[in-house]
Amino acid sequence: MVLDERAQPVHVLDGVGPDAVLRRKDQGGRLRVLAVEDHPLYYDGLQLLFQDEDDFELVGQAANRAEAVALTRHCQPHIILLDIELAGANGLDLVSQLCRICPGAKIVVVTGHSERDYLMSALQLGVHAFLQKDTPGAAILGALRTVVRGERVIGQAEALTTVLVEFGRVLRERELERRGLTDQEIEILQLAAAGLNNKDIGVQQFWSEITIKRKMQGIYRKLDVKGRAQAVAEAIRLGII
Repeated sequence: MVLDERAQPVHVLDGVGPDAVLRRKDQGGRLRVLAVEDHPLYYDGLQLLFQDEDDFELVGQAANRAEAVALTRHCQPHIILLDIELAGANGLDLVSQLCRICPGAKIVVVTGHSERDYLMSALQLGVHAFLQKDTPGAAILGALRTVVRGERVIGQAEALTTVLVEFGRVLRERELERRGLTDQEIEILQLAAAGLNNKDIGVQQFWSEITIKRKMQGIYRKLDVKGRAQAVAEAIRLGII
């Protein structure tokens, strides 16, 4: 463990190995930032980024799960910069544990991964920001100030598009669940939207025209509409078809 020369003496930290870096626990009320990051060069860049900052103080570096837990417990950081790819661990697996140790901490994922699954997993865990490692320093600082105000940040436009698409999908699923439409009824609506009448839909579905008419009446009730055109319009508005 390497201590900043200006640091006050601290107690022994269980689980902290020789590669952990512990800086001053506090300085003049600045917001404490802990980096859970095992790439030395990136951490060196963070040190340069924060060294002249009046708002933030980089209090330490944890390179693995044990160090992250120990330094979070000791430093009680306001912000945790969390890399996804850690030695022997997925950084996202630490989120819940770190939040229990330091409930007020804002978790900011800074990663080289751009895959949709990582982004959605991070957001489902409640992280406050998702940034790429090539994000400029000024943008990182801006994102930290934003999350401190209680807002959320997604660094890339493509990532934001992914979130909006997923959000729309979830809304549609919830609306479907609320309305109680079956997959079969949605398919009938899609055929109706394509301009097929009840007889033609029946041919497609291998049902009689009377059966399709009865099913359409059930769809009208679920969508709270009075006819075919309204049903199709409502389904489109809800994103069902």
